[in-house]
Amino acid sequence: PNSAPSNPQNSATPTPPVPHSSQFTINQSNSLSNLPDISQLSQSRAILQELSAPLQVPQTLQDSNKWYFAMLHLNPMRIVLTFVMTYKKADNQGSGVEPESSGGSGGSSPIGSRIGTKVPRQNEQDYNPLIDTLGVILANIDCAPIALHSLLLVHVYASYPELVGRISRHYLRQTVSQIYKVLGSSDLLGNPVSLVNTLGTGVLDFFYEPAQGLISSPKDFGEGLKKGATSLAKSSVLALCTAATKISGTLGKAMASLSMNKEYLRRRELETRKANNASHHIGSGIALGAKEFGMGLFEGVTGVVADPIRGVRKEGAQGLFKGIGKGIIGAAVKPGVGLIDFATRTTQGIRNTISPTLRKERQRLPRHFGPDRRLLAYSLNNARGQFLLASLDDSRHSSESFAFYCDLPGNHVFLISNKNAFFVLNRSSPVIEWMVPLTAIRKVTKANNSTVTLHVNHVTKPLSGLATLFSPSPSMSRTGKTEQRNITTDDPLIADDLFREIDKIMNMIELE
Repeated sequence: PNSAPSNPQNSATPTPPVPHSSQFTINQSNSLSNLPDISQLSQSRAILQELSAPLQVPQTLQDSNKWYFAMLHLNPMRIVLTFVMTYKKADNQGSGVEPESSGGSGGSSPIGSRIGTKVPRQNEQDYNPLIDTLGVILANIDCAPIALHSLLLVHVYASYPELVGRISRHYLRQTVSQIYKVLGSSDLLGNPVSLVNTLGTGVLDFFYEPAQGLISSPKDFGEGLKKGATSLAKSSVLALCTAATKISGTLGKAMASLSMNKEYLRRRELETRKANNASHHIGSGIALGAKEFGMGLFEGVTGVVADPIRGVRKEGAQGLFKGIGKGIIGAAVKPGVGLIDFATRTTQGIRNTISPTLRKERQRLPRHFGPDRRLLAYSLNNARGQFLLASLDDSRHSSESFAFYCDLPGNHVFLISNKNAFFVLNRSSPVIEWMVPLTAIRKVTKANNSTVTLHVNHVTKPLSGLATLFSPSPSMSRTGKTEQRNITTDDPLIADDLFREIDKIMNMIELE
């Protein structure tokens, strides 16, 4: 009853309270804070565009910054290193052809090579007989065992140069620590690493076999003692013969280099390779040694006359004096080399008689190297061509570089080197049916679909007598006449390829 009367108008429609100014500011700021910022929107849009873009893979190793491997495991390696250096062919002055690289083995193609570039001529000033001889004597390594441990890296994260450097240091450190094995496998020292290993095997068997037999019974002890003693004696003789063979072989090379006759050195090298594969037992070793001693004695005596004649053919009067000097030196050196070779073959035959498993049989023909000495993919046809060229006419063309090879009907082969073209009957001992210098070929034509004809300058019979001393090319005498040499195939496609290849070679010679 004491309350004031209420206003009916106010009670019906109450008036909302007027908000305070500070309260309005807070509410307004809360509502604006819920809106996304413009900078955040642009950043999110950029991230989405980057994620939706295709992944950019580095094109080269240098483009990538870091490499990560959860586990990088490189397995251990065992290397058996053998290195044999041969005499450089300083007189190989090519006439301008070189086989192109051919992929694959080329075993099914009758065409053995593709001619595409010129042969770089070798500069006589680049040939140093002293360095070449020292390399042949000192740089021969036989079966040097090198063992490299594995490398295990876990959670490695590094740049490419850092990773390669870490791997390189791992293998370099181990290789340096085993360099004594490489030096100890030198033929000049008789391969002491092999000597110790072979003797060690015999000594181990001498104690191991009797100990094993003693565990079983007294009878087995006697058998073990016999086996151990036999193994020790066999290993001792084998080690000594192997060391003697290597030392005498190196001394033979050193003494042969004193002759300063590159043709003799090259010929002796080829004969040595044949003898190494032929001395299967002591009998064959003595026979080959006697043959090499006889050849050394014969060449030493005949060289007094033959070397001056060769010198006159090549260099005239100056070559005459050089030939006289070579002949006199050869008369003293070559018989001594033959005597050392006799000792080498004898010890080699004894070694192979004791342990026939030491003989190494070639599994494929030697790889063909062009005049630029590039290492290309192995080609069976190129290897055949080079091997056949080196076998022709008692290896007289071994200093030439193989350029082209093609099989023909009737077991014939057409072969081109950097100096000559050969038509060969290919059998156990290849026979040259005809041979023409490349510079004597005037043109190449196709008589029909399966015959290619070479038009060459006419060559008379070989000169004889005093005429050979003053002719620049004593094996032939050219006239103004021409003659034809036909090369017949049984396939027109082969004839087309043959014509194109010979034509390429002739065009290269004309460009020179």
